[in-house]
Amino acid sequence: GARPVARKNYSLAVLGARSLLTATALQEGVPLSRAKRVVQPLIDGAFAGEPVVLGLSTLSHHDEYTYAHSVNVCLVAVTIGHRLGLDRRALADLGVAALLHDVGKAAVYDRIRHPLEAFDEEERRLAESHALEGVKLIARSTALNPSTLRCLRAALEHHAGPGGYPALPADGRPGRLSEVVAVADCFVSLQMHRSERGRSVTPHEALGMVLGPCAARFHPATLWALVRAVGFYPPGQLVELSDGRTALVLAPNADDPARPHVRIVLDECGVPFSAVEARELRPVPESLAVTRALRADEYPELPQAA
Repeated sequence: GARPVARKNYSLAVLGARSLLTATALQEGVPLSRAKRVVQPLIDGAFAGEPVVLGLSTLSHHDEYTYAHSVNVCLVAVTIGHRLGLDRRALADLGVAALLHDVGKAAVYDRIRHPLEAFDEEERRLAESHALEGVKLIARSTALNPSTLRCLRAALEHHAGPGGYPALPADGRPGRLSEVVAVADCFVSLQMHRSERGRSVTPHEALGMVLGPCAARFHPATLWALVRAVGFYPPGQLVELSDGRTALVLAPNADDPARPHVRIVLDECGVPFSAVEARELRPVPESLAVTRALRADEYPELPQAA
């Protein structure tokens, strides 16, 4: 089915990102043709309607986290771009921009000692400089052409906008691809943030935060494309159905974001189904409804699928 293919595409992209984003590889230069090959399976997946299932790497090792984060942002950005009607060429540029958006962190990471919540002034300045460092790195290591310039702009602007950095002119807005990368980065970062808070943010809560407190940074059309890409209940979210059963969201439903495709994981008494017994509803039928999204502290231990 689609999911094993999606998993394979995701794994290939992480391997590709690892070979592309190691410190030594970055020093030798980033050929955009290689970066485009890394993102190609994710673009194929977007056209095939594969769901956005984030690989939320809990590995604390910085490099592994970096590769997983870059691929997750790429996956979400490409799916948003597809929903916005971008063609394959534009999606390839978007995918590469998303994959490389954080390369500047390699230049500053070693000098940052504290987690985000405890930054001192110097660490905040260093952290914010990663956008410009990324631009320098991409500019040094690739031939300048329209594709590269779009990557440079996304690296520079993925934290720009109201209250962000670097400051833009009063009437300035980030470029279109930069904004898609920024929305994807925001949605992914809320769930992958390496702190107690990040471990407890569910996909549904992350979406709510992007559409709520963070919404002023983004264009409404980009936010709506995110909702179209992940649904009201993004893949990986556990939800309660109106008959009392609990289900895992597998994929959004293009015709109705409130009725995703799900797998039933607990019966109405809270007893787990085995991976073999679990039924799928594709999508949740009219006779049922999703009544609420579960919080992280309500997630049960589930039997692993084979």
